[in-house]
Amino acid sequence: MSSRKKTAPLFPGKYSLPGDRTPAQREFFFAIQRKAPEVLESLRDKILPSFKISTHDYRPQKGRSSLDNPAPRKKGLADFYLVVWAWAKEHHLVTGNSVLSEPRSRKVSDRDIESQSKLSNESPEKTFFFSWAWLAILGTLYAWSDDPEKCRKLELELPHWPYPIGEGWGLMSVLKGTEGFTINDLFVPPFKTIEHLPFRFQCPGWNPLQEKRDEARQRILKQLECDLDLRMDQAENLVKLFDFTVAPAKVSTDHFDWLVQFQIQEKTFYRISKDDPAEPDPQTVSDGVKSAAYLVIGPAWETWLRQPRPGRPKGS
Repeated sequence: MSSRKKTAPLFPGKYSLPGDRTPAQREFFFAIQRKAPEVLESLRDKILPSFKISTHDYRPQKGRSSLDNPAPRKKGLADFYLVVWAWAKEHHLVTGNSVLSEPRSRKVSDRDIESQSKLSNESPEKTFFFSWAWLAILGTLYAWSDDPEKCRKLELELPHWPYPIGEGWGLMSVLKGTEGFTINDLFVPPFKTIEHLPFRFQCPGWNPLQEKRDEARQRILKQLECDLDLRMDQAENLVKLFDFTVAPAKVSTDHFDWLVQFQIQEKTFYRISKDDPAEPDPQTVSDGVKSAAYLVIGPAWETWLRQPRPGRPKGS
């Protein structure tokens, strides 16, 4: 379960990797866990049995995680993707058809999945489902298959990174400190410190025969401050060069709870506001839902978010 404060930054720093919506997507799934456990119950009851059947004869190689090879057959992976898509559509996690459901004259491979996803540009399938939710669902299903207690508690196993699609994701190797990645690496939490990129400074020391102590101290601190600003400016210019985006400001977990109630449980803004102990007005709920949807989905959030029913509901 999420341990963040009710209102807190989604990202720990000022910037985020281009296209990385993982923190918001994790909060969205945690909100599902809090507010709509029936979705996870459905995943357990409807999808887990077929998942076990499709992977029962698979054994990962020594030293590798099951997630590194999430299905024994390429065709089985593509078929199961569409099974999960249909389940997600039933719960309003996705809309429309997957690019994989379009007619094609040849067999579908893992490379096809990636190339078709790239063609979808900023569609919710690319920015949310294929790049993150699909892996979150797979990771959770593997966790439930391996650990009955996690399955009983409906515990989620969520990626900390999205699947690397598009420009800028070569920088993941810089963050990880290694070249390349496996699917399992996406489930490894971000580094808390970057010890392999230290700042180093040089400054003339203090000669007590030629300079008073206070004067030397002021001189050294002033030069350190100037050098530190220079180093930080260089670091900031570097992330701007690679089109890193400014991380969102503080957000409330209430917004993700409201999004789940609106999108998945199909409640009206009015009913959500009435059911909330803080009793926010419906317009506040509406703004919060739309803000959270943008953080989770990205530019195409309006094509993903369901349309509200017109008028004030009667008794609901």
